[in-house]
Amino acid sequence: FLLYAKLSNKLSRANLFYVCLIPYLLFFAAFAFYIYPNREFLHPSEETIFILRETCPHLKWFISLYGIWSFAFFYILSDLYGSIVIGLLFWQFANEITRTNEAKRFYSFFGLLGNMALISSGTFGEYMADLNSQLSSPSEAWALSITYMLTAAIVSGCGVLLLYHWMDRYVLTD
Repeated sequence: FLLYAKLSNKLSRANLFYVCLIPYLLFFAAFAFYIYPNREFLHPSEETIFILRETCPHLKWFISLYGIWSFAFFYILSDLYGSIVIGLLFWQFANEITRTNEAKRFYSFFGLLGNMALISSGTFGEYMADLNSQLSSPSEAWALSITYMLTAAIVSGCGVLLLYHWMDRYVLTD
């Protein structure tokens, strides 16, 4: 948030939105199509982690995280994605386009749409689980689920970028 505060003083509203959203989409694309498929190559071996934990027992938890660094980084960024994109960028945009006297009428609708998104994402996750249950190996099914779900997140994120650009350029002209 300190970085966001610094960037908000230097960038325009639209550029701040892009600078905050695009790195997440790039990381999710990299994770789905490069990092996860190459995790055995990118992560240190179990023997290396064991030796490091024995050598530095006071750092064993950090060393364990280093052993699965891509999953830890994915977890952190996925958790922050909801907080930053929904909690910060969306509501900042909603506050900019909604007048104070209109907030009572529109904010409940925004909340309803957000909850509909939760329902649809749960339905999509259930569909993916059913689709992948037909595959022979659980690890293959999980890899395919990650690819599909992150692809859906990237496509919807690109849709958000396009919609934001369109609204900023053609709707919010005054």
